[in-house]
Amino acid sequence: MSLKIISKQDMAPFVSSVMSQYDVLGPVAKEDKFVFAPLTDAALLRLDYNTTILLPKKALLPQAGCV
Repeated sequence: MSLKIISKQDMAPFVSSVMSQYDVLGPVAKEDKFVFAPLTDAALLRLDYNTTILLPKKALLPQAGCV
């Protein structure tokens, strides 16, 4: 496997192509803060975020209800 580097300009087209086959999560703006959430449009992806409201773990592993 070889390493590939994607420039910021190429990130939105890459994410769009991935979104056609998979659900994609990423940092998005929520008012003046950032959260990890499912992307509905690659243009919503924010690569300039510093800290998110919740950890990415909360988006990737949502809490399950008790049985």
